[in-house]
Amino acid sequence: MAKQVLKSVSINSSDRKKINDNFTELYATAGTTTTASAAELNVLDNVTAGTVAASKGVVVDANKDITGFRNITTEGAITIKDAHSGLLIGCGASGSAYALGATADNAKEYYLDSTHTTGDMRGEYLRLYFSGAGGSGEAFRTMATVNNVSVATGGTVNGAHISFGTAGASAAVSGAANALRATFGIAAASTNIGGTCAVIQVDTDFDTAVTVPTNFAFLRFTNTNTKKSNNLMRVPNVAAEAGGLFCAHTTESMTHSIKIVTEGGTPYYLMVTNASTNRTES
Repeated sequence: MAKQVLKSVSINSSDRKKINDNFTELYATAGTTTTASAAELNVLDNVTAGTVAASKGVVVDANKDITGFRNITTEGAITIKDAHSGLLIGCGASGSAYALGATADNAKEYYLDSTHTTGDMRGEYLRLYFSGAGGSGEAFRTMATVNNVSVATGGTVNGAHISFGTAGASAAVSGAANALRATFGIAAASTNIGGTCAVIQVDTDFDTAVTVPTNFAFLRFTNTNTKKSNNLMRVPNVAAEAGGLFCAHTTESMTHSIKIVTEGGTPYYLMVTNASTNRTES
């Protein structure tokens, strides 16, 4: 006798409930036996492709998009595929920036609250080892570009803005507090590091055709609020020390000057000399 193939069955809602109440497992043979409970099958019932629903399966839409996840935890790296090759995690590429849209927003944002009563806490920690001979690069690089538009009138654009602040009457620091701390370290074994080294290097990058703003300066010092700082810099060796950073230098004629300018545009000149004859050296 020839086998009969059941092609389709129409079941009304009442009968469907009876089937769900009485059948606990479904067996489907396709080379390998697979079992699924009615509850497991219901995870796929009434799923909307592209939308996450509580206690339901997740199915992407025709564009492979999905919307509605709440919290996602992963034990591996997340890679966004339109990022350029070699990128561990990110989006966009140098020639194809990811569009944030016309409304003001932050690309990456954390609000963290540390309740540590001892020990250090870091909001973000990054360390890059250069372990390949001949390699170079940067542990952190940030750029802001005014892209062929005028920014907001009176607005501020920064490549990076790093702040330290306090909140509440009990805020106090018994050690050091710095808005920015830059440390250049050399290990004891690295006796031949060489190169042109500096704790901070301040660069300009002006095209030959530009007109440099009149009040441009390599460094700008501002007092933002009503209280003022009257010290331009604080340096080691406060007491004069022979051959030190700060030492006596007398009866020398000025040979050069360094220009500084006030916020109002008034220039002043720091007197310097290229002679060390009367400098107290060790």
